[in-house]
Amino acid sequence: QGFKAIDLLGEEYLRSKYMRALCSFRQYQTERGTKSQIRFLESAIGDFEEFLTDEQLEEREEDLLDIIENAKFLKAFCKYKIGSLKMGNKSGFSNAKTMFSEALDEFGALEKASTEMIAIASQFLEAELHYMTARLYMQVDDEGWKDAKLSKKTRPDAIEEELTSAIETMQKVVPKSSGYKDVQKLAKLNINSYKVALGSIGDKSSVNDALSALLELKGSKTYGNFAALRIADAQLLQFLIFEGSINSVSTTYSRVFSKFPEGKYWLGWAYFTLGEFDNALSNFNSFLAHAPKDEIRFKYMEADAKLRQAESMFWKGVKENNLTLLSQASTIYKSLANPKGIYFNYLTNKQISIANLRNFLIQIETTLSGEKNPEMLKSAMEMNDIKLPGDADTYIETGRYFLEKGINSAEKERADALSFAQKAFDLVIASGGVDGDTKNVARFLKGVTIVKLSTLYEGAEQAEVAERARAVLDQCREPYSNEAKYVKGMSYFIENNYSDAKAIFSTLKSKGHIRAAFYYALSSRGACTTQAGIFMGIKNAIKDRSDWWYQSAELELAKLACRSSATAASIPSGLKDAPMTYENLVDKKADQARKKKECKFLWQKISSFNPIIELDKVITDKPPKTNVTLTLLVQPVCVGASVAIDGDTTLAKKGEGCVYKADVTRGRHNVVVKVNGFYTWKGEIKVSKAETKTITLAKAVRFAKAGEVEHIGKECAGIATTGEELFALDNFQHKVAIVDKSGSYKSAIGYDTLKLGYGTELVIDGENLIIVDSRRNRVMRTDVSAEMPEILVYPGEEYGDAPLNKPIGVAFDEEDGLLYIVDSGNKRILKFEGTSYRDNFGSDELVQPYGIAINPVNGNLYVTDWGDGSVKIYTPAGEFVKKYEIGGYPTGIYISESGFIFIGDILADTVYMFAPDMSPLPPAATDAVSPRGVTMIGEGPDATLFISGESGVSLYKASWDNTYIPR
Repeated sequence: QGFKAIDLLGEEYLRSKYMRALCSFRQYQTERGTKSQIRFLESAIGDFEEFLTDEQLEEREEDLLDIIENAKFLKAFCKYKIGSLKMGNKSGFSNAKTMFSEALDEFGALEKASTEMIAIASQFLEAELHYMTARLYMQVDDEGWKDAKLSKKTRPDAIEEELTSAIETMQKVVPKSSGYKDVQKLAKLNINSYKVALGSIGDKSSVNDALSALLELKGSKTYGNFAALRIADAQLLQFLIFEGSINSVSTTYSRVFSKFPEGKYWLGWAYFTLGEFDNALSNFNSFLAHAPKDEIRFKYMEADAKLRQAESMFWKGVKENNLTLLSQASTIYKSLANPKGIYFNYLTNKQISIANLRNFLIQIETTLSGEKNPEMLKSAMEMNDIKLPGDADTYIETGRYFLEKGINSAEKERADALSFAQKAFDLVIASGGVDGDTKNVARFLKGVTIVKLSTLYEGAEQAEVAERARAVLDQCREPYSNEAKYVKGMSYFIENNYSDAKAIFSTLKSKGHIRAAFYYALSSRGACTTQAGIFMGIKNAIKDRSDWWYQSAELELAKLACRSSATAASIPSGLKDAPMTYENLVDKKADQARKKKECKFLWQKISSFNPIIELDKVITDKPPKTNVTLTLLVQPVCVGASVAIDGDTTLAKKGEGCVYKADVTRGRHNVVVKVNGFYTWKGEIKVSKAETKTITLAKAVRFAKAGEVEHIGKECAGIATTGEELFALDNFQHKVAIVDKSGSYKSAIGYDTLKLGYGTELVIDGENLIIVDSRRNRVMRTDVSAEMPEILVYPGEEYGDAPLNKPIGVAFDEEDGLLYIVDSGNKRILKFEGTSYRDNFGSDELVQPYGIAINPVNGNLYVTDWGDGSVKIYTPAGEFVKKYEIGGYPTGIYISESGFIFIGDILADTVYMFAPDMSPLPPAATDAVSPRGVTMIGEGPDATLFISGESGVSLYKASWDNTYIPR
């Protein structure tokens, strides 16, 4: 604080205030607990604010603009993080919304920051704030939305508004971040993540768009795994909302399970909604065995997974009358309901109530022990100390359980279970000390039970049972009077008495009873425009496109041929459902829909958040370096030298002759000098002052033939390696040979298995091979098992302005998922992203192209052209860069990790070697017979060069040669 009064230290005083704030922020990054993280973030906000409002800052604003922008950015980021941390608790919703709103304004003010990365990152985080606001809204269910007071809009509309803003904002980031490849890729990924989230509120087109785009991003080395997770999430939402396939959910989540254990949790839920309890148990068990222990959302997942595990055991035990399973379920329920248990604090009151109720029901089932006589129910209840009138609510819950059990049972078991349900409700109704409201609930449930019982009969017997149900339902009063009338209508509908059903449904429809309107439409058999108009009116009234009744109306509407000429009926909205509805009690499909809605809400609440831009790439806080000048004298030669200091090839600047100078910190530095592609010196230099060090070249690398790979024919074309294995196209013996890195033959895949004609080149795509079939004008992909080969590029199909014609070379950019194919017959290069054709280029320069390779150092494409004896270079976008005339007939090409280039010459029986700048080096091999393919495992003296050609595959081992100094 004393610095304030000292003008000469004014700037250092301001920098110190900034660094103090930065220290508070860095302390947050080291903390694990939510409360302590929030404390340090709030401290950092205060410190940054104190720095930004200091009166001396205005005078030095121009000089300190970089740290001013940093401070504004970090202050906004702190608010973003506080909002993210507080949105996990209901009591923090309002504060989280405030934090998000303030951070959004502050990042918006930085969109035109002088530092490009700050400007890009600010807009990126603006988009994320819209997404996080939508996720905040998703924490609140429909029932609690109004009381939460987070927005005046409806929940779906509020979520849609924020996600749409997120997409629009992030779409602006994509072109601005073209110079930051990872940021641009992440922006594209998150755009599609936002679209998946839109799918959770019923936007089917958005989720379909996202699926298509994410499939192309799945090949990214950096973000491919997360893209695969979002693909699985999209498939889950398709299943939960749009009747998608459970197989697609299973396949996609199983693929990501090793990276994202939550995949098994969501897959368990998907099976649970279908009542497939064996599959649900298997997946919940896998999740619980692998769930991370250090992330709060996984605590909620674990607690819920334990409950679903118990529920699966419970209903499986009930169905199979398996008391052992029920006992196991009881043990889990008791642990969940224990206030001192590890899961208790992560469960809702409703979930804890379920656990307690299930424990009681297991006791009742154990007491009854298979008893079929409903008259024994009262005795069983009293044996467990449950008596009327005091325990009327427990009797009702027991009746509801037997009702649900009846719905999930076959005919005889259903009748038994429903008779127990009816008995429970009758006992409540008959008890003198039970209040009128509770008896009203019991009557409604009894009426529903008898309606469901009527489905076990036919004809007059069914009508008699249904009439008995209607007599009970007529006695119901509010809040069940409308629902009781609806159940009466359903009793007629079940009897196919559509006239009486319509009469009841019509009255309810006019009040805004959506379900009655739906069944009124179904009862209007033969009246197409009436049906279509009502289904359209239901969609207009519901608004929430993810709602089951909305989706049901849409499905029915799609079946009607007259839908295009129909006018939407006016259906009022806002009629509140009764506390219990017919569908939730007895409709199996509606029960599945309820569970799916619950799963969807959980996905909205606790599914993984998006990866964000790496903060340390935006803001650095390294102390200033104290540098000295290191002078390196390279001898005896230095033509084409590359000098790397601590891995950085840009530090050392070439002076006169063979002198290189670099500004470095005092201490020890690793130095590597390469000359003309040969490792010549590698060591550690200690620097304590400005000084000159002499580097004397002592070693170089030379290749020597070490033999041939056995069992490979004499007409071998393309080869590629994973680093551990080599794959070679043996056109003489019609197989893809597999060789280990020492050159020993392992196995092969027959061309017949792959339906391969004549392979010319192949590349590695993860665990797959991409193979060019020149004879059949196609490109295919297969794994090593060859069980599911697929065509990527089809013969006869036009790409650009022509179909594939004699393809010969191929290269794959694993980072971006881009595939480049040498279309030799058309003198061009085809570019694919994933499986989608994107572009073609090179027709103005190429004569007879053959091989293609991606330079890992600069990302450019190198194409050999034996039509004019050259190598032509293109950018990944297809822009022509330069042509190098090397003469001869160049074929296969390989570029090492450090940028050195190996090119086969089919007539000269030689594999030439070039420095990264394409200056020629001594040949790697002069005795290769008609070389067509080149690849290498390792680098420097540990490298093995593999050359394919007329004589099969030859091995060349690299080694140091102390007398071989290149000149």
